Amino acid sequence: MGPVGGLGVGRRSALLLAAALLALALVAGCGDNGATGGSVEPPSTSEPGPAPAGGSTTTLRAGTTTAPATSRPATTPPATTGGGHLEHPSGFGFDYPKGWEEAGPSIASEFAAGAECAAAKIVDFEPPAGSGQGPAGFVLQSVVQICARPADGSTLDAFMQSVYPDSIGDFERTTIGGLDAYRLDLGTDSLAFVQSDRFRFQMYTSVAADPEHERTRIEEVRRIVESVSFE
Repeated sequence: MGPVGGLGVGRRSALLLAAALLALALVAGCGDNGATGGSVEPPSTSEPGPAPAGGSTTTLRAGTTTAPATSRPATTPPATTGGGHLEHPSGFGFDYPKGWEEAGPSIASEFAAGAECAAAKIVDFEPPAGSGQGPAGFVLQSVVQICARPADGSTLDAFMQSVYPDSIGDFERTTIGGLDAYRLDLGTDSLAFVQSDRFRFQMYTSVAADPEHERTRIEEVRRIVESVSFE
């Protein structure tokens, strides 16, 4: 994934400042649902950006916290050769490569709080318990997470205009899973919003890997995103 497109120097500086401020408030964790590789959405009026989750809550904006996202079990057919397929009751699914595993909510955001979320991830580094290797909670992993909320009657365009009135131009208009989408590149991470007749989806991808694995993980995430389907 390339650098954030369509951002001027002023916008880049604003986003970097917002990311730095949010990073100070994040709660790092190395549990089953923890994630690393901090990334944030652009500033918005009501939707703080996804941030790596750990523990029971994750601070998304200075002085505020949200409850962790909820998730119903995904229905998973037998794994295909070299990988598997996740099919979620809330109307989304995707294939994932060999070595990846299904997970519950792994990235915390205001959208994810109270939504139905499922993810696939792969861990490249996690220090053994009690090894003293690095700070507690340090883990390198790559994640693709999709969260679904019922559509509220408004269009995706209206939702984006209301939530990102000042930064909607930074999103690329594209299609994901055959549906219109807004997508933002954040270096090795990305954020996207998609809407079907029944649900509104947030898709967040994150790659945090050592140099030996980074290119492979970026390609694997690209293939996962290409396989996404929506009900």
